[in-house]
Amino acid sequence: MYAEVLVNQKYSNLKGTFTYEIPADMEITEGSLVIVPYTNKKIGGIVIRTTSAKPKFKTKEILEVNSLHPRLEKWQLETARFISGYYLASLYKTLKLFIPDKIWNLKGKNDLPKESLDPIKETTLKLEKDQADALKKILSSDKKILVHGITGSGKTEIYLHLAHKMAKANKQTLILVPEISLTPQLTNYFKKVFLSHVAILHSQLTEKQRAAEWLRIAKNHAKIIIGPRSALFSPFANIGAIILDEEHDTSYKQDQSPRYDARTVAEEIFRLKYPTCKLIFASATPSVEQYYRAQKGELKLITMPDRIGKTPLPNIKIVDMRTELKARNFGIFSDELQNELINTLKNGRQAILFLNRRGTASSLTCRECGFSPECENCSVRMTYHKGENLVCHHCSNKKRAPVACPNCGSIYIKTIGIGTERIEQEICTLLPTARVLRADKDTVKTRHDFPRIYKTFNEHKADILIGTQMIGKGLDIEKVDLVAVVLADIGLHIPDFRAEEHIFQTLTQVSGRAGRRKHQGTVIIQTYVPGNMSIKAAAEHNYQEMYQSEIRTRKKLDLPPFSKIIKMTYVDENFDKAKREVEKAKKNLGGTSAPALISRKSGKYHYNLFLKDRDFKKLLPKIEEEISNDPNWRVDVDPLETV
Repeated sequence: MYAEVLVNQKYSNLKGTFTYEIPADMEITEGSLVIVPYTNKKIGGIVIRTTSAKPKFKTKEILEVNSLHPRLEKWQLETARFISGYYLASLYKTLKLFIPDKIWNLKGKNDLPKESLDPIKETTLKLEKDQADALKKILSSDKKILVHGITGSGKTEIYLHLAHKMAKANKQTLILVPEISLTPQLTNYFKKVFLSHVAILHSQLTEKQRAAEWLRIAKNHAKIIIGPRSALFSPFANIGAIILDEEHDTSYKQDQSPRYDARTVAEEIFRLKYPTCKLIFASATPSVEQYYRAQKGELKLITMPDRIGKTPLPNIKIVDMRTELKARNFGIFSDELQNELINTLKNGRQAILFLNRRGTASSLTCRECGFSPECENCSVRMTYHKGENLVCHHCSNKKRAPVACPNCGSIYIKTIGIGTERIEQEICTLLPTARVLRADKDTVKTRHDFPRIYKTFNEHKADILIGTQMIGKGLDIEKVDLVAVVLADIGLHIPDFRAEEHIFQTLTQVSGRAGRRKHQGTVIIQTYVPGNMSIKAAAEHNYQEMYQSEIRTRKKLDLPPFSKIIKMTYVDENFDKAKREVEKAKKNLGGTSAPALISRKSGKYHYNLFLKDRDFKKLLPKIEEEISNDPNWRVDVDPLETV
């Protein structure tokens, strides 16, 4: 017998499998993890296929079966093959998602820690009626589930009770979160009941830590697995429930090959594990695509419209920054926000200042009337590029940037951009005695940084927390009475069809950090376009208004969920070559071409081709043929940003 083995070497990305002979006394099947000779080394490999057909060339024997973990399960191999085919990635890259290098190469088998397991505690927290009803519906459903529960409705307590029921049946529960920064808070919550039965998987663990957690999951010692999208590839021994918390979040999409979407992959695992596994998508602001599927009956919709204890949603105020400008207030903070900050700190409470820095494009906005140039063909805001050109990244429409506002004639038409450091400086000037923390990419560089910031703020050792996306969701701080969105417009002016949806989600999520207990809470949204649909809908806590507006537009323009989009990008040091190759592919495949939003990265130019089709799978073989002999192509199926 012979085995086709995928060895743990980058060369496998191009070459694929190598053939080895199976010793007569060795039990080898598809999925077996083995150690094989490779050049002058011993290296780990995965058996992809076995055959009795003797090859025409001389073969070496497999040396041993991996004693740390003998094989990958059938569902893991099938999921890996699904990802490889759906996202046009090599099987080697997809299998790398499923197994740590330390396990794959059988290294350090003697230094993995031994553990003693504590008995799981009983849950003492009682569910309120809405929570209990939601849990009952989850347990009785045979469908994939979408839980639409507003911020503060108690979704985490439902996860805890569901996981407890699963553990009693010797099953595991996976809880995915969009940000690594959210794992410590959630882990501490679950450890109160599950003690040593909680495993954490994320990219900031060391190889030794990751291997140890991986083996605990494989042995079913861990009943709770918590982590970001990569935790989806855990070696479940007996998975009972998969929960994607904040399912709308863009972090569930991988931006490097394989460019998988955790939501799509979770559905494939559910298909393979049905009927013993539950799949739950949950969010206060579900993605338009998932909510549409729920309306069609593809997902079971469970709504939770009230907060725990009937605590009212925060009072959201929209501040028109054009009025501030007319009043000669040229600073970052409106007069109303300054007053609210002073009163909040005077009352011994806390505040969060949020800066929505989604995307990096510069956009033009008139600070007198709020005008921002839009493309006549696509109804999206155009992007400002050097050379004073405005470009639409959907249809390649170009025009000169105006020196004065064409709507009102004002010369105050500027690009928008504010940083967290500047906000911190302004706060320290306005409130010199305030204790201020900042959470952004500059202050959160290791896995210990955000838990330290969160602990400090939660213990009220700081009065104001300033941050970007990482503080916009999941935080539950009792004394936060005030949340302010410093400038909501930044997220609006991204040239992407999901921009309105994203800004609604962001504003709703960050607003939900205010008034988490008996205090109602106040939210200030500063903007130059107070009449914008998404901003108004967020201020009124009106998900349906945003959804109905978006679904009408998507249907009219045949955008997701009514079609599929594939983004092909050609990368080269020469701009003309990148454009030429894309235009050549466009003749064969159709679609729309345009330079990437950031056209030059790391010294190379990026040029895009967008394909749109309701039955996109028929395009995959054609795309594969187009890109097969050219490593400069990048393919992204279901891209989150079409720029």
